Amino acid sequence: MRNMTHSSTRFSALRPTMDASAVPPWTVCAVLLLAVLSGAHAYPKVAYTERVDGWKLRIQILDIADGSATPFTDGSLDEYGGSWGPRGDSLVAAGKRDGNWDIFRARIGSADRTWLGEHPSNDGSPAWSPDGRRVAFGSSRDGHAQVYVMDIDGKNVRRASDDRRRASHLSWSPDGNSLVYLSWDDDLVAVVRLVDLNTGVTRSLTPEDEVVGDPVLSWDGKHIAFATPDYRYVDAMTLDGRHRWRATAGLRGDSFAPAWTPDGGISFLWYHDGGYHIGVTGLRGGGVESIADVPTIPTDLAWYNPDWFHARASEVFLPKLWGRLKR
Repeated sequence: MRNMTHSSTRFSALRPTMDASAVPPWTVCAVLLLAVLSGAHAYPKVAYTERVDGWKLRIQILDIADGSATPFTDGSLDEYGGSWGPRGDSLVAAGKRDGNWDIFRARIGSADRTWLGEHPSNDGSPAWSPDGRRVAFGSSRDGHAQVYVMDIDGKNVRRASDDRRRASHLSWSPDGNSLVYLSWDDDLVAVVRLVDLNTGVTRSLTPEDEVVGDPVLSWDGKHIAFATPDYRYVDAMTLDGRHRWRATAGLRGDSFAPAWTPDGGISFLWYHDGGYHIGVTGLRGGGVESIADVPTIPTDLAWYNPDWFHARASEVFLPKLWGRLKR
């Protein structure tokens, strides 16, 4: 574990404050027990991929509360693109073994990986579904990379897209019925597209003659954030494309790899003054805050948001337990 320089007031509202003298002891015990069972976390966490020792990729978990960064796994393999699971203690990611990229699931801090299938073609860009039961990913197993979906145990793999270009940077809609992804090729075409998982119908969300990068759908499914072609700015727009704005307008330095914060703001990787930082701003832009300095070269971000998932331990355990506590 290492500590990173950080300065954050944005997430102070998410940090619990309590006057212990005004709360009965049994209530405190109940709250603590419910938090443990629900997998709740007091402070927001963000996973990011960093490049170290030349080209080696590894994932770190940053705790906003104290700025500590913890390795996702033992770092024995190249890994990238972590996507959080419902409880906030596990991620799916792409790992390189025997020269090939495959999808795996692991608990934070563990050296044990559960590989979700094995295929001679490269798999990447995993995204854990909001119902907690599926993983979407990009794979070149049928030629150039397309969108695929499988169960969380690696079974029932099915192809979801039929795009003439390659697919990467996947993100789920909150209802789990569609996926947003980047459709790109070597001819400088990179378009944000959406595929309906029930019908297989796809449609472009950004103009076909424009190049964008790193698209990510918001928690409520109403907005998309993405990087400009020169990775100079982060733009955002409504899903229907009617309204678009520059979220990092006037920012000194380069901004890229956007990710939505738990409170609905936009975070991004920010390069300025010779170093990398994690910056945050509001949905419509405005003031920018640096919440952490990253001593290495980061490539992507992913925030844990327990409220986004449909299936959580709290929904299973809390109703019966709360009924007993009230008696």
